[in-house]
Amino acid sequence: MFVMNKLFFNIVFFTEHNMRKVLFVFMTLLLPYMTYGVEVGGINYELNEVDKTAQVRNKSGAKYSGHLVIPPDIKVDEVPYTVTGIMPYAFNRCENLESVSIPEGVTALYEWTFLECYSLDTLFIHKKLTHIDHGAFRYCPSLASIVVDPDNPVYDSRQDCNAIIMKDNDTLILGCKATVIPEGVSYIGDYAFMGCDYISSISIPNSVKGIGESAFACCNNLTDINIPEGLTEICSGAFFECFSLESISIPKSVTYIDENAFDRCSVISSIVVDKDNAFYDSRQDCNAIIETASDKLIAGGLATVIPDDVKSLGSESFSQRDITSITIPGNVEVIGTGAFYYCQELTSVTILEGVKSIGEMAFMFDESLVSVTIPSTVTGIGSSAFSICDNLKEFSCLADTPPVCSKYTFGNLAECTLMVPENSISLYEADAVWGNFGHIVKIGGTTGVAHADLDNLSIQVNDGVLIISGLQDGEQVSAYTMDGVLQGTATAIAGTASLNLPKGSVLLVRSSDESGISLLVE
Repeated sequence: MFVMNKLFFNIVFFTEHNMRKVLFVFMTLLLPYMTYGVEVGGINYELNEVDKTAQVRNKSGAKYSGHLVIPPDIKVDEVPYTVTGIMPYAFNRCENLESVSIPEGVTALYEWTFLECYSLDTLFIHKKLTHIDHGAFRYCPSLASIVVDPDNPVYDSRQDCNAIIMKDNDTLILGCKATVIPEGVSYIGDYAFMGCDYISSISIPNSVKGIGESAFACCNNLTDINIPEGLTEICSGAFFECFSLESISIPKSVTYIDENAFDRCSVISSIVVDKDNAFYDSRQDCNAIIETASDKLIAGGLATVIPDDVKSLGSESFSQRDITSITIPGNVEVIGTGAFYYCQELTSVTILEGVKSIGEMAFMFDESLVSVTIPSTVTGIGSSAFSICDNLKEFSCLADTPPVCSKYTFGNLAECTLMVPENSISLYEADAVWGNFGHIVKIGGTTGVAHADLDNLSIQVNDGVLIISGLQDGEQVSAYTMDGVLQGTATAIAGTASLNLPKGSVLLVRSSDESGISLLVE
């Protein structure tokens, strides 16, 4: 026992002694490398005590503004430091910064360095600045003059193009509202024009083979862009949130389009794919981009009619479009993630029998949506698929077995009525998600009469003619079968609308003021 205690004591002593020694050596070695910040001449710097260099850093609180001149060197307590760098985020959201003079000691600019410098209008790249990250100048919409020193070995602004182009591969890495893309450029780089709000159109020369990730994202006033024959790829987010883009034409040379390339283009209405393109098509003049091999629709617009042979809707294929109604045919088995995300004008969705899966966030933020009918073939609905649909009042699900859902699939259900098959009511009431609807009633209950009053509406059936009165002039009335097939739409004139419908059919009649009734046409 004595030996063991002595051994234990020696181990503890040795360990503590050496740890102190190691810690002392470590701190001694680390001390010269420790940096600290100072402000000199209104500019914040990070100082390195070993090599006596300084890097420009962001300001806490106040932001840089106006015309900023970064000196090549500074003195702190009479000790000189050479300015050799600008740290990431150094000018982040300096909204009133108009220009920056960068000294030749700075050889690199990193991602996010000039993020959201909304007033930055001029940029000069000196000959020793040889590394610029993609995205260093995101969201700088006022940029109008970009000049690269002719002696720079890596970059140029050939033909006074007002852009930065990499010499070795002819990739344009930064453009602006005054850019003219010169012939010979082979690629438009990631984020090259991101946030250039003041460009309305731009011409891409035939030499360009690809458009990089988010290259024209958030160009809010871009209405038209030509995609030349010879271009082969359009990457993710290339035209993300181009809210004014109205039309797009895809030439036969394009072999790859990321399914998120045209996400959230609100008003795009004309979409045409060259009929000789082997990879994509806009079959039946549908005004959409369809991946031919998979029959997946990857981008739709305001005038899109989904063809019957489309098998799936891609991720965000209609996101943030200003569409008011859509019919999804039964051959579409999958409605992809965010397919109709933030379609705030969407009031009517018809999903036909055959659709099996509704993806996450598929109809999220569709705040004008008042009613939805889910066919009996749907087996699963993803998380947040109908979240934040604040005006959703009626949800019809024709499936005998409640589709699998997440607890986040729906938003506030207290004010929403769920209509389900009569023999399945108990299953829905017992379900952990579906049971949270404010009211659960049977679907397909009919009045079996030829006249009904609903609030201020009067609905009459006479020899197969459906007559609805009490409407506002111009108000639309639609009639659907109980499985969601649109039978007809009429617009009220002098307060009345009429529809010719098959006798013996059971219909759900809805007006645009959210009134509705289920009835048998006799």
